[in-house]
Amino acid sequence: MAALYGAVDETGCFSAARIHRDSALTPMLLEALAQGEATETLHARVGVAWQEAVAQAAKDGGDHRRMADLLLVLLALDEDVAGLLKVLSGDPGCRDWIDRILDHLAADAQQLQGPGQRSLAPSTALLVALAPLLDEPTRRTAFARALDATVRISNPSAQADAVVALAPLLGSYPDLLGRALSLAWAVTGLSVLVEKLADLLARSGLPSAPEGLWPLLASPDRYSRVQDRLFAQGVADGLRLTKAAAFSLDALLRDGSTETVLALLPIMRSPNDGLDAVLMRWLDHPDPAIARHAALLLAEAGNLVRPMLSGLVAMLSTDEDSGRQRAALALHARSDSSRFRVTGIGGETVTLLASLCYQHRKDPRVGTLLSWALREIVHDDPSALGTWIGALASGGAGSAEAREILSWIHQLSSAAWRPFGDALRAGPPAVQEALLSSMSWLLRLGTLPSEALEETRATLQALARSPASPVQREALEALGHLPAPTPEGCNAVREALDGREQAVQAALVALARLAARSAETVRSQVEADLRAALSQRHGPSLVAAAGALVRFWLASEPHSRDSYDLSALLDRLMAAVQAAEPGSAGASLALDALLAAGTDDDGWDAYHERVVLAARTLVERQPACLPGLLERLADALADQDWPRRRITLAIAAAVAERMPAAFAHNADPRSLESLLIRATNDAESFNVRRFGLAILSHLRQVTPGVVSALRLALRDARPVQQDALAAAVRFRRVEDDVLPALAEGLYDGSAAAAYGIAQLLSALGRAPRTSAEQRRATVDMLAAAVRDPRSRRPVYVMEGDAIKYLGPLDHALYQALLQVLGAASAPARGDQAPSSPFAASPTSRVPVAGI
Repeated sequence: MAALYGAVDETGCFSAARIHRDSALTPMLLEALAQGEATETLHARVGVAWQEAVAQAAKDGGDHRRMADLLLVLLALDEDVAGLLKVLSGDPGCRDWIDRILDHLAADAQQLQGPGQRSLAPSTALLVALAPLLDEPTRRTAFARALDATVRISNPSAQADAVVALAPLLGSYPDLLGRALSLAWAVTGLSVLVEKLADLLARSGLPSAPEGLWPLLASPDRYSRVQDRLFAQGVADGLRLTKAAAFSLDALLRDGSTETVLALLPIMRSPNDGLDAVLMRWLDHPDPAIARHAALLLAEAGNLVRPMLSGLVAMLSTDEDSGRQRAALALHARSDSSRFRVTGIGGETVTLLASLCYQHRKDPRVGTLLSWALREIVHDDPSALGTWIGALASGGAGSAEAREILSWIHQLSSAAWRPFGDALRAGPPAVQEALLSSMSWLLRLGTLPSEALEETRATLQALARSPASPVQREALEALGHLPAPTPEGCNAVREALDGREQAVQAALVALARLAARSAETVRSQVEADLRAALSQRHGPSLVAAAGALVRFWLASEPHSRDSYDLSALLDRLMAAVQAAEPGSAGASLALDALLAAGTDDDGWDAYHERVVLAARTLVERQPACLPGLLERLADALADQDWPRRRITLAIAAAVAERMPAAFAHNADPRSLESLLIRATNDAESFNVRRFGLAILSHLRQVTPGVVSALRLALRDARPVQQDALAAAVRFRRVEDDVLPALAEGLYDGSAAAAYGIAQLLSALGRAPRTSAEQRRATVDMLAAAVRDPRSRRPVYVMEGDAIKYLGPLDHALYQALLQVLGAASAPARGDQAPSSPFAASPTSRVPVAGI
């Protein structure tokens, strides 16, 4: 008997000793074998033993594992599997036991993970035996579960053995065979096993799951079909960069198949853990496109290191929409819990990022996104902060980067507060000015360490009296953002009202901000102070006082309110300004006050939209203000003060939307267009860019300059791109010489830009004033673009903090073509422009980050 048990063990099956020794099964089988009985007799005895084992297992409470052991021993003792299965299938309860045993195959597999354990061959042998007794869905499920259990084995040798044992079972299941092939690739590399599995898969057809497709790329006669299948699966939502995918692409790169890799890399996303080494190697690839995608994938995995930054910046400039948008998201659209920390990425990486920000500060698209990324960094390294403070104080090498970093700190940890606070209190003016700019943001965002608040309050009150004008101005700005204002803070601001002109203007704004968050007694006193300033000031200070009064009124109301009584606000404003400037000059001063109230570097939010709606209502009430608004618009666009450009453009866009005929009558389209086109390329504020584009669209006329501006806007950050798509369908008139520019736009390197131009052509083709000749030219352009192979490109746009796939470009082109053709025989119906960024409710638009 001992010899028999040893023989059973050597087969690789579970030890027969696990079966109860007192069972009637083992003696009966041993007797049958010893006597050399015929197969029929042996099967009869096996049947009896099976019935007894079933009965015994039922008494034991349903010992499924014991029944699995029993089947394995029977398989080891009888080579005539078919006859054995015939015996077992004659038992009515056999199928029920088989189903229960299958439930425990995965549990058996999980126990076979130690270095001294056997492989999955026994469970696989059981599956081989049971397969003929199972219906198709049950068999497939059983194989899938066994394969999933194989993936969880931590012992590579046992895992490889399990794949070898499972592979023959999967021939009629391409998806499962593909998964086994992917697993074999990851475990064994390009081995004979992989080749055999690939051959078997080729005979059964391509799998639908990507896991099984990746290794097949190495087969020259199949890679084209595999590539098409992978691209079709990943074009909408992308494919995860698994180990199998990374190893397959890496092998292709080593073989020089760069073209195949470049076709697939754009759809690869969110790498699995453990692939950093492979991606870092790709960063050094001689093909810059490979290096760019490696940097992108590393960033999506949560990395930010010096070697990848140049690749990410290059990706931000590429025509590839999905890659450009993913790079932007990887750099700045991060949750608080996953922000980049200086202690994690290193001060040198932050310095390089600041250097890139400085280099690209005049590039509207790249510069904006890099500046957003710089603001996402959590400053938690006192040593690095001290290094930057020293560099800026010295004014030598690295001072420009240091200024960039120290001026844009939005997150500061308690550990880094001490060097920040010391330099803020006693550093040289250049350092103080930069840190005060950051302090304003820390207070606005509520990210200043709580233990630093009282010290900050005292420091700001002292710096508000600084003889250095820039330091004093920045200190007053920061004071206005202090939470829970105190009388001492308000008094420090009041003192500056008798000082220099720039300090006076900053103090008025700060006083209005503080009062809006103060107790009623403080608010009443500040309102009286502001009214007194309005009656005493002249020139710029008069406008600043009126603007501060408007800011106080608007900021005193909760921003979450769904509506605001603009009429009451304007009545109060007109009464106040008429006392200072009687007659028609009062309306002009009221407009200047609203412009001043919205001129700040805060992120655009519901407060600013209230200002815009109030100013638009004023112009509707006082149409004589419209020429003055256009004059102020021209002045603002020529000014170096971007906050002034932002609010003036926003108000003008709202007026142009509400009063298009009056706006067009008073505006000189040619001179205004050139200024607005310049605004759509403003490097300091993405809101300036989108508001400039909105006004252009309300002028309705398309020129070559407008087409160029629109194409650039469609590659811009998400808020600009979304407004560009909305603006594209508002144009109605076209000049003959613009047709070549429109035709060129349909083949833009950015499929999103080409998509936007198609929407523009659809709107123009359906416009009532479009001539028959122009409509025919539009049809010809769209028809030619549909036939062009470049129209097969996928279209991706930003929607919120996600990338949305709109389908292939040719679908949009064909739709636009049908719309224009339909307009040739009937006027367009329902051709209403989408909603404006200036909603009826000042809080209906979600605030966007940045400036």
